[in-house]
Amino acid sequence: MVDIKLSLQTLEFQVDGHARAGEFGQDLICCAVSVLVQTLIRNMEVAYERGELQYLDEEVRDGHVYLMPHPYGWSLQNISAAYRVIREGLRALAEQYEQYIRLEEE
Repeated sequence: MVDIKLSLQTLEFQVDGHARAGEFGQDLICCAVSVLVQTLIRNMEVAYERGELQYLDEEVRDGHVYLMPHPYGWSLQNISAAYRVIREGLRALAEQYEQYIRLEEE
């Protein structure tokens, strides 16, 4: 099971686990989640490089991601927009594959 916690208020984002919907390396549900998560991570790294974030809390390892950007007030709208886009993709996956993905939103 992939457990996802996402808060648009605090921008805290955490993913734990594996879908186990297929063999390791061939699990398309894990792949779909990973693509969305990696897209958000990269977007926040680029935002940090551009000076849109004061700092970026980031922890990535097998089966676990923790991400929490700390934007400046003027960049909050752009950072929140990136989160909303990824949230919609994760919502769609969680609705379609509820036996493999649990999404908790705050």
